[in-house]
Amino acid sequence: MLWSGRINWARPITLAALALAAGIATSCSKPSGAPSSASAAPASALVNVPLIGCANDGQTGPQSPPSAPTKTVQLSPDLTPKLAYYIAASGPGVLAPRGWYCAGMYSSNGGSLVVSPQPVAPTDLLNKTWGGAAGDAIEIRTATGDTSGRFEVAQVIMRVFPGHQAFAQSVISEGVEPANAFPSGTYPGDRLTNINNQVVEFQTPANSVGLGTDTNANSQMKPGTDPVLGVAMLTGATPDLLVLAVRLPNELQALAPAIVQEIQQDNSAGAEMAQPQAVNTQVASPPAAGQPSTNVMPDGNPQALAVVQDFYSALGSADGVRASGDVVPEKRSGNYAAAALSRFYRSMSQPMQLTSATVAGDTVAVRYDYVYANGRACDGAANVFVTTRNGQALISSIQALNGC
Repeated sequence: MLWSGRINWARPITLAALALAAGIATSCSKPSGAPSSASAAPASALVNVPLIGCANDGQTGPQSPPSAPTKTVQLSPDLTPKLAYYIAASGPGVLAPRGWYCAGMYSSNGGSLVVSPQPVAPTDLLNKTWGGAAGDAIEIRTATGDTSGRFEVAQVIMRVFPGHQAFAQSVISEGVEPANAFPSGTYPGDRLTNINNQVVEFQTPANSVGLGTDTNANSQMKPGTDPVLGVAMLTGATPDLLVLAVRLPNELQALAPAIVQEIQQDNSAGAEMAQPQAVNTQVASPPAAGQPSTNVMPDGNPQALAVVQDFYSALGSADGVRASGDVVPEKRSGNYAAAALSRFYRSMSQPMQLTSATVAGDTVAVRYDYVYANGRACDGAANVFVTTRNGQALISSIQALNGC
């Protein structure tokens, strides 16, 4: 079992300690006098590892795997021959053992990428039929805080991010999901190491439901005979959520700390943006049908209205480049990447159309409609929050009010 006999689950263990434990275990089989990693962690450097494109499927259909020969990462050169970088067409990538299989799924709410020693396909994830859920695997999942992914973000905040309770409480107060869907406090078996206000490393013990194995919180991984090491991160001002869960066989356990550290290095800039935000409860209500298409309240910011109108106009034209340019730079990835926006809104049988917008302060209440390719209609409403960067009005977050 992973780390069996080496971890005292009675107290948190840092990644450095796990790396040290792995080094001690390895040194036991070495001849006398052989160097041991227990005395010093191996130095990391920028190295190239193979990039493996993963099949991806979801809201707008299958996506072709990305194609590139290598990925540059910060990694100990000693581990480079054992790892590759796996990534789907949308969403984050992750280091994992070479020669494994991978698949992803995505939606407007976020997505999940699974890397496994056994074959896995996107349909396994979409249909919850993945046979390796309790076995060795690596999963990285994301949830977008200004879509219906906010429910998952709020669930994890209630568990491990007390400094961001205001966001979670604002989601709970919507009443869309019952309050008991957001239990507070650490999972009973989990052990946490708080890196900072928006990054928490965790260990979920074997055969336990925790942050790395809770399928009710959208984890693809289930409890198994080995523990799970991972990290949860809040990124961006909204905030968004990223959770990495790593469960490796005994002979590969020394790779786990490097995998977790790399994901933190890759996403540290976004995590720094996730400072607790005061929740504005005085947001404008969406105007009723029949009101003028635009309405500027006495304290309304005309620049906020203009950028929101441009954003929805760009979505209606499936112009992802223009729409992505209307949001703050740290959000121009994932679901707000230009290519992702173009791909999603190009698939509509009836394009996005903004029907009304009311601005109060820097908040714009909008109504819009569109029809999916499958014929399902959306009559949507949202509060769009706007900030100013270097004199330019940009969208900082969007609070969807009715799930579409």
